[in-house]
Amino acid sequence: MSATVLLGMMGAGKTTLGGLLAERLGAPYASLDGMIAAAAGKDIPRIFAEDGEDEFRRQETAALAEILAADAAGVIDTGGGIVDRPANRELLAASSARRIYLQAPAEILAARIGTPEGRPMLVEGDLVPQLAKLLERRDAHYRAAATIVFPTAEAAGPEEAAAELARLLQE
Repeated sequence: MSATVLLGMMGAGKTTLGGLLAERLGAPYASLDGMIAAAAGKDIPRIFAEDGEDEFRRQETAALAEILAADAAGVIDTGGGIVDRPANRELLAASSARRIYLQAPAEILAARIGTPEGRPMLVEGDLVPQLAKLLERRDAHYRAAATIVFPTAEAAGPEEAAAELARLLQE
């Protein structure tokens, strides 16, 4: 079994489904943001605040290249902005990993996120237009990078979504 990379906006369910899917598949689970934070010795909002988005994106590309080069089976969740850099899109396209775009509309994403705290790409205020703007910019890149587009808003809940994804991956 090759790696499975979860793509999508913040609030799409990458972290929640990543752990559940890995459990169902009997595979290891890794969070790209977790890898970056561990290597940097600080959390993602602090990296953004102290080092800036460009430095975070550089670290993100390095971590993505490392984990894809390992070509190990497992489930990997990525940050929502992974597709913003052309280098990341190229790494994903060249990978043998299955790439799943967890798609959801801005209204659903906003409801799942709740508050922008700890989300460096969001500011206080109405989340729906902020997320809609990000989604408009990223959607085509997610779709181009994905081997499967999975609408998470249609699932009854995380357990059901993980079960459906596991079925799709085992076909």
